[in-house]
Amino acid sequence: MRWFTACGVQCLTVDARSELRAPKLYLIDPDSGSSRPKREGSATIYSNQTRTVNGTMSTSQQDPSFSAKMTRFVDRVEVLAQKAAVPSMRYAIALIMIWFGFPKLFPGSSSAEDLAVNTVDILTFGLVAGDTARVILAALEVGFGIVLLIGRWMPLMLVLILGHMIGTFTPFLFFPDLLWKSPVC
Repeated sequence: MRWFTACGVQCLTVDARSELRAPKLYLIDPDSGSSRPKREGSATIYSNQTRTVNGTMSTSQQDPSFSAKMTRFVDRVEVLAQKAAVPSMRYAIALIMIWFGFPKLFPGSSSAEDLAVNTVDILTFGLVAGDTARVILAALEVGFGIVLLIGRWMPLMLVLILGHMIGTFTPFLFFPDLLWKSPVC
């Protein structure tokens, strides 16, 4: 079953079991909202001049109205946006991870290097510190970005990136004086 709007009339079509049979239509009266099966050979004209004859929808003019064209256009854009939303966000996060992770591979090239190294040092209770922490963090960020670009292992990546994001926000707890240079109002 599928709902569709044809020239202002909402209809429900039930797909035929065979390609030789036409789908069965149910008409929805736009004023009352009641539905009823469409009888073969009959025509129904509502106040908006929409007409149904033998299961085909038509209007008094053969050219669809501007409203119908805009509805179709908006529906197509919505479908395209739904298909593109998740991959676009995945690519954006991947580029951000690579953009901020790559400079950490080289000593002194990232402005957040000291903060990141100190945070890793505290989170690992001093087991990973200094250049080792910087290189591991850089490799993880660049690796996460590459895997996101490839699009593999998404459930695992979701958990790993969630952990990374929690680690990214821990300096707010450990080093608020380094993050805020002016008093907070």
